[in-house]
Amino acid sequence: EFNLYQFMMLCSVAIHSICLYFGFLTIRRFFNRPSLQLYSMGLFAFLPASVMHSVAINNDQWMFTLFTVAFYYFTVWWQTKVTAAYYKSLLFASLCILVKASGIVMFALLGFFALGYALSQRQNFILMIKRFGPAAAFMFAALLFNPILDKIARPGNSGGFGGIIGNAGGLGSG
Repeated sequence: EFNLYQFMMLCSVAIHSICLYFGFLTIRRFFNRPSLQLYSMGLFAFLPASVMHSVAINNDQWMFTLFTVAFYYFTVWWQTKVTAAYYKSLLFASLCILVKASGIVMFALLGFFALGYALSQRQNFILMIKRFGPAAAFMFAALLFNPILDKIARPGNSGGFGGIIGNAGGLGSG
């Protein structure tokens, strides 16, 4: 019999395949030697700390996949300075933070490097504001929207409002 849990596990494997694909694309952007590519891809795919250590039905798989896609587009932006890649990374980082609060790390990475790039281009600072201003507004909106979505999506009996720190209600008072 094929049940819902088996279907969800297959979906988890499919999502992991997307994660591996974008992870491998990122590795290929850094290493030219096939032996280093293969070694790095093997580490990414098969270490026990890897995303796919076991098939799981939770939000971790979605967070890792969205983070990996966001990181790939961040890498493309960093290497090419094509603004569209930055915005793709920002989009996937926004989805990542909606799935799991740990996705905020990608926001920090995007913000830190965009600010550093803008400061390095001081002579074109107005152009940098035009280029990254919408990104800053989008980040702010995503961070503001996350607690609202959390409040709407959380079941009524879950006892509290977690906001960015979604498991805050489960932490001890200390």
